Amino acid sequence: MRSFHATHNLVSVSANSKETAINTAQTLDTTMLCDLGDCINLVPRRESNADEATGYEEPDRVYDLGNKAEASLNFSKAQPQHFALLMAYGLGDPCVVAAGTGYEHTFRPIDGEQDDDRSNPSFTAAQRYGKTVLKRRYASMFVDGFSATFAADEWCKISGEIKGTGLVVDNITEESITEADDSTTLTLAANAVEGSTAAERLENVQRIRVELASGEWTEVAYSAVSSATPAVITITAPGTSGNDKTYKVLYIAAESGWMSLPARVTETPLRVAEMTLTAGGAWVDELTNGSMEADSNWSNEGTPSTQERSSTQAYAGTYSRKFIVDAAEEGIVSDAYTTVTGERYKVDAWVYPDDATNVHVEIRCGDDSDDVVDVNFTGLTQDAWNRISFSYAETAGGASATIAFHSGTTDAGTWYIDGASVCHFSGGREMDAEIKSVEWTFSNNGDCEFVPGAGDAYAARYYRGGRTQTIRVDREFREYIIQQHIDDNDEFGLHILCEGATYNSPHKYEVELVFPAVSVLSAPISVDGKRLAEAGDLLVLEDSTYGSVIASVKNLQSSYAA
Repeated sequence: MRSFHATHNLVSVSANSKETAINTAQTLDTTMLCDLGDCINLVPRRESNADEATGYEEPDRVYDLGNKAEASLNFSKAQPQHFALLMAYGLGDPCVVAAGTGYEHTFRPIDGEQDDDRSNPSFTAAQRYGKTVLKRRYASMFVDGFSATFAADEWCKISGEIKGTGLVVDNITEESITEADDSTTLTLAANAVEGSTAAERLENVQRIRVELASGEWTEVAYSAVSSATPAVITITAPGTSGNDKTYKVLYIAAESGWMSLPARVTETPLRVAEMTLTAGGAWVDELTNGSMEADSNWSNEGTPSTQERSSTQAYAGTYSRKFIVDAAEEGIVSDAYTTVTGERYKVDAWVYPDDATNVHVEIRCGDDSDDVVDVNFTGLTQDAWNRISFSYAETAGGASATIAFHSGTTDAGTWYIDGASVCHFSGGREMDAEIKSVEWTFSNNGDCEFVPGAGDAYAARYYRGGRTQTIRVDREFREYIIQQHIDDNDEFGLHILCEGATYNSPHKYEVELVFPAVSVLSAPISVDGKRLAEAGDLLVLEDSTYGSVIASVKNLQSSYAA
């Protein structure tokens, strides 16, 4: 019997690779473990002629204005990959670097638009409904918003609101066949019917009907489907006249391509007990002149033939730092800065390799005893600005830390470095037992639009209306800290870190969120049981230097929205 149990549903996405253009389907690469009730749906755009003079009291026609698509993807036992999928496509600007045997993915809000038709990158999704009812592929799905919830004694949760253009392909085919009404078989034009057994093939024919002389359609009984290509279907003849009739056969053709859904990636869900929240601190850059606007604070690493401030290339501002090498391991090194043992640091830089596709980064421990980071970034795009972003934990702090960018094993070429920073979350207060829940809500406020020249079967543009972010912190009212922030109308930083199992020591599955600037809008005091409570509504602000949010995920997957 055909299975319509929802437990058989599957949702697959092109998590690793974004679509190259709107309404251009990408290869599905990951099946996601969504909540049972999650269904992707077409949203028909239909309009009646009720506002026209039809000669009748009621409308007598419905116009087809095409479709959009929508879904709510909910991950109630959220794994790092679930955060990565929604943040990569929701924020829109991903960056990845190796982290042990896995990878660290950093996501930031995209600056500007993805291209002329997309504010954000889009992915392709497909869903299997039941086990044998329907498979449908949806091109150009956009993460319009998401909400991440961290509640006491719960799994970490994240849910995404998805909007799509409505371009779909089904595995269901309805085929018209002309055959006599006394025939006991129908032969399809070209397709086999999906199924390795006779019973499966029979289930995968969902309906056969025939048009009668009076114009109505009536059901035709069928009893067997051959394994041939094209398939032959055994039916009960609907008549005896021998006159040709039009039959319509609704069936699942032998599957190919996208219909074979990819394997599911399995990671351990994150628990809120593994989360820490620090509020009231600041996102601080320890590096001096990472903007490269001043002609100072950088010196030779090795003996480059040229090491200078240059206006030839600049990612931001007027200048970058240029170096030309004629031997391996030559480049630039920063002035010393101070680090703290055990502290987490986030490194960012823009690299323009003029003659190569790599850059080597070395970071010296604060006590100058060893390199804490020594990595070669490969696969960069030549003659373009490339962002590199990664985290590290200081192993031996002190006042002698430095960061160097050099050529690695490449012994000739020119590089430009700009926008370098070594940041960490400094100060603040770690909140733990008093926290009842934290909810981060992110919205692009976008929509899929039908624009001139694109046809009316599906939308052809996704436009972001303007990002908004809020954070709600429900906590026990133990002191006046949050209330004082309201009184002061000030800004402060917020840091969330959720660490799971170790996959390659010291690297763990993790989700990290940094909000450089938030402000409290309200925090009403209430009673929860017999305890005082307060619910702080925080607005996420866009910092002029660091942006609104810096989100990171560590896991074993090599890319998201690449």
